[in-house]
Amino acid sequence: MPTLQVKDSITKAVTQEACTNEDKGDLFYQTFFPTHTALPAPAPTKPYPTLLWEYETVTDEQIHQAIRKMKPWKAMRFGMVPNLVFVHAQELLIPHLSPIFQATDTLKVYPSD
Repeated sequence: MPTLQVKDSITKAVTQEACTNEDKGDLFYQTFFPTHTALPAPAPTKPYPTLLWEYETVTDEQIHQAIRKMKPWKAMRFGMVPNLVFVHAQELLIPHLSPIFQATDTLKVYPSD
C-alpha cells in the first residue's frame, strides 16, 4: 500500500504522512471514525400557537350532512357501492357508522380502506 498523505483542505499542503501499517491504520481510523464533538445546543423553543378550535368526535348529524351532500349515482371508486345506498339507507346505517368513526378517533387507528 502506498504512503498515505493528509492534505490541508484550504492550502492543499501535505500536513501528515503515514508510511508504516500502524500509522496507516491510525490514519484510517481517524478518518472513518472521527472524534465526536459536543452536540449543538438545542434551538430555543417557540411558544406553541393557541388552538383555533377544540376537536370533537364525529356526530350523527355530521354524518347526515355528509350523506346529504353525496351525489346519488356516484361511487367512491370502482367496485364500491353507489352513494345511493347511503342516501336511501342512512337511517339504518348511521347507528352503525357513528360508533365506527368514533372508535377511529378514540383509538387513533385510521384504516387505509
